[in-house]
Amino acid sequence: ATASGAYRFDGLTPGPWMVKVLDDVPEGGTTIYMSSDAPIDWNCEVREGVTTLRDLGVGAGARCVIRGRLGVPAGRAWAVALAYADAERGQTDDKSVAIGADGTYELATDRTGDFHLLFMTESLEIQMFVPVRIAAGDQRVDLSFDLGTVVIAPGGAAADVSRMLVWEGPIGSFALARVSRSERDAAAGTIVPSGRVRIVQFDSNLKERDPRKWPTDAIIDVPAGGTKSVEIK
Repeated sequence: ATASGAYRFDGLTPGPWMVKVLDDVPEGGTTIYMSSDAPIDWNCEVREGVTTLRDLGVGAGARCVIRGRLGVPAGRAWAVALAYADAERGQTDDKSVAIGADGTYELATDRTGDFHLLFMTESLEIQMFVPVRIAAGDQRVDLSFDLGTVVIAPGGAAADVSRMLVWEGPIGSFALARVSRSERDAAAGTIVPSGRVRIVQFDSNLKERDPRKWPTDAIIDVPAGGTKSVEIK
């Protein structure tokens, strides 16, 4: 791109293309490798004999800017990213942004439509998905929740099962927290939003990727700022 931000690609094959801005591209360009299973977000259509125009925005110049504040207990670093409305598809390739010490954030994107805002701790202890309908311009999404701790004491064969904690809230929001299988981490407990939480287990026979649909071992109420202990046999 030029200093004015203009860019041009010549000799493209007619059809759908994805155009995006890359950070820190080395001199001479770069090669992008994508999984054959990864969905491609086409965002322009190239037609034979026609010059296609596609404007892109970065930061404050992006088509959409989401601002807000995350209110959670202090002590952990958080970030926010954009994820698909179909949670099984995971995050988009938009860059995640760190949330400030005061809880404020600003997330810019050229995408519009239905997505999830994904709030997550630096170590991915918790992933909180909040539905959002993105439109051109500025919009605000504020979120606050308390945290609690779940200590699971599995016995026998139950200790070998992969588990997650699932919290479901208003407007389709939900949070996931992975339960560690190491004895040391299990004794320390798993951090999760307070309130009604389901303990679910992974079943490879179901081939189900969404933890919300995994079989439930137990349903518990987690106190804000407190600890809930449960034994699974």
